[in-house]
Amino acid sequence: MNDPAPKTAVPRAAIIVVTYNSAEHIAALAASLCADEPAGYRRELIFVDNASADDSAARIRAALPEAVVLINEANLGFGAANNRGAAEAKARGAEFVAFLNPDTSVEPGWLEPLLHALRADPGLGAVQPLLVDGRDPQQVVSGGNVVTFLGFGYMGGHGRRAERAETGLRGCAYASGTCMAMRTEEFLACGGFDEPFFLYVEDQDLGWRLRLAGKKAATAGAARVRHHYEFHKGAAKFYWLERNRWIFLATHFQPRTLALLLPALVIVELGLWAYFLFAGMAAAKWRAVRDFFRPEIAAWRRAKRTKLQSERRLSDRELTAWLTAEIELPGGNPWPVRALLNPFLRAYWALIKRFI
Repeated sequence: MNDPAPKTAVPRAAIIVVTYNSAEHIAALAASLCADEPAGYRRELIFVDNASADDSAARIRAALPEAVVLINEANLGFGAANNRGAAEAKARGAEFVAFLNPDTSVEPGWLEPLLHALRADPGLGAVQPLLVDGRDPQQVVSGGNVVTFLGFGYMGGHGRRAERAETGLRGCAYASGTCMAMRTEEFLACGGFDEPFFLYVEDQDLGWRLRLAGKKAATAGAARVRHHYEFHKGAAKFYWLERNRWIFLATHFQPRTLALLLPALVIVELGLWAYFLFAGMAAAKWRAVRDFFRPEIAAWRRAKRTKLQSERRLSDRELTAWLTAEIELPGGNPWPVRALLNPFLRAYWALIKRFI
């Protein structure tokens, strides 16, 4: 008589949601999570609230009584709150973590393809679903995030039509922090999200750290999550994007690369100053520059750069395939970007990347 085949352990996955004055989004997210019936894995729901002034926590407890709700005494930022959630996930025995924005709603069966991809390929560091528009699920929000050689990160494929036939894995520069899955141990071992970023670019930083360590990122087309996305959120958003983009450049790229980028960085910086002045956000740009050089930020940058450069397994040359030249803005590029900036960036990148 043959022995029965050994049973495969059912993986445990923790879904981590960070909230900050997110009450208006809780009902839609909770309803979608309730409608999703996990197949092939056990689910934990972990919400981390960043000292919301509204009733986010109360609405979560009412809509999802099975969820763990952790309350921070202050707004610690996106990265720190997610890191706390991941630590809780580990304590609860979750093999995988899936980070999910509160302004999303999931489609049934969204998580299984992400977990399957991670289990099938040890070299895959992070995987995201196809992010589609919350109002029009046939419109892509992100088919995998993109990094330009000047450090701008953006959502690849934004605005194109989503085809249901897209079910396979497709490589991307980095997985979107809006929704992505990783192995819990791997996330924590690499340091999780770097908390001083506070808001924006922390997912880009994490994705590039994974690439430097030889790991891959991908989009699983069979997984769909709706994102109620709004690009324009005022001057504060652009402050964080600009400060953190420069930190990304200063810590991740090798000296030779930075030297080759310098002329383009100067030209684009002048253009950005003109844009911020025209848009009435010069103060946000100035704060980003000033804070980049603040002593505590400078000390963090130096320590971060030393660690990254000493531990990296791949050179910038080996990563040029994951850097792009053109900038693509949500809603379409205005004429100056389309007719002037992007042609310049394409030509410049074609010229210098062979020397990196």
